[in-house]
Amino acid sequence: MEEVKNLPPVNKWKKILDFALFIGKRLLQNGAEIHRVEETVEFICKAYGCKYIDVYAIPNMIEATVEAEDDYYTTKVKRIRSIGTNLYNVEKLNRISRRVCVEKPPVEELDEIIKDFIANQEPEHKWLMYVGAFLAIFGFTLFFGGTWRDALAASLTSLVMAVFLFTNHKVINKTLDTLIVSLIGGFVSALLCKIHIGEHISSVMIGSIMIVIPGMALSTSFKDIMMDDLLSGSLRLMQTIMTALIIAIGYSAAAVVFRNDIEVIVPDIPAWAFILEGVLGSFGFALIFNNNYKHLITIPIGAAIVTATYWLLDYLDQNIVLCTMVPAAVGIFYAEFAARFHKAPSICFLTPITLVLAPGYSLYYTMYSFWKISESGNQFTDYLLRTFNQSFGIGAGIIVGMVIVKVSLYIIYKVIRFEKTKPGF
Repeated sequence: MEEVKNLPPVNKWKKILDFALFIGKRLLQNGAEIHRVEETVEFICKAYGCKYIDVYAIPNMIEATVEAEDDYYTTKVKRIRSIGTNLYNVEKLNRISRRVCVEKPPVEELDEIIKDFIANQEPEHKWLMYVGAFLAIFGFTLFFGGTWRDALAASLTSLVMAVFLFTNHKVINKTLDTLIVSLIGGFVSALLCKIHIGEHISSVMIGSIMIVIPGMALSTSFKDIMMDDLLSGSLRLMQTIMTALIIAIGYSAAAVVFRNDIEVIVPDIPAWAFILEGVLGSFGFALIFNNNYKHLITIPIGAAIVTATYWLLDYLDQNIVLCTMVPAAVGIFYAEFAARFHKAPSICFLTPITLVLAPGYSLYYTMYSFWKISESGNQFTDYLLRTFNQSFGIGAGIIVGMVIVKVSLYIIYKVIRFEKTKPGF
């Protein structure tokens, strides 16, 4: 990268590092991958002529040390206390960092850039997130074999849960808040069936559980691991497992109370409906994650491809690992190239289009069969293994997909470019 002439005075290096860490911290808070956060901080500092920059980030902390050409060192650490998912902010922060690296505005203007971002970071139409919750849960309830009445009940349940999920307050802490929301989801699902809005408690619970399934964290953790951020990826994976356990505990309370009214639903859906419902669910989550409206055509296309791949493998009676691994690999391949087409982070596409693979169905019946283990024989073990294999398949698919993407990009940027710049080859 071209060096900046007339390096800023030593006392301004703190402002440069503050700005870079502000961008990095907000990226983490809004759901960006660890490697993107570290690269962003590094590129910003180098754009201003930094001689040496060392960045280290994990999901709840980011640290950076910079060295100027006059041997001036400064180190800062930022603690991350709240993490959410706002893909619009991730994309906006990505654009800001690119612009700063290219234009290298005066250091004095960096504070104004921060103020402008803070003033405009909230979603302009937050009601769209509630619309997204309704559409996503409606689509996924049908996707998992529920009736339209089940889908309506699950969607209404999701709106009640969304009031707690989308507000900017924490009752106690994230873990206990997740437990509270799960308890609400389980009991509201059952009560709506009791007043005959929904037909099957199982279908309504399976649909509503999708709004709290940590699909974003699951896909991000495996991407971090693939990018050699082993500690960060492992921490996120552990957080995902803990969140899944908390969700299971919350829904279990309702499952125990209403266990005599719960029946196992086996989805039997035509291919066209299966794909359409998966696309509707992914589209709804794109709204929940506050995705850029410019991507609301690209995401459904990717979701249709992933869902169709999953249906085809399931129709061919392949095992659950293969049924999730191949679509996940297809999904990340699509997401990476869609990201380059739109000049946006790949996470903006990967998470919504692969949520159809999330083990909501398996997780629910694992929990259900645990409480009826004396009646259901070895079904608990079967569903537990299915949940594990489905999650493993998603992770393996993301890793395989990343390998394919890296090889493809190497060919595009190295081999093809080499041939074009070397006449006669």
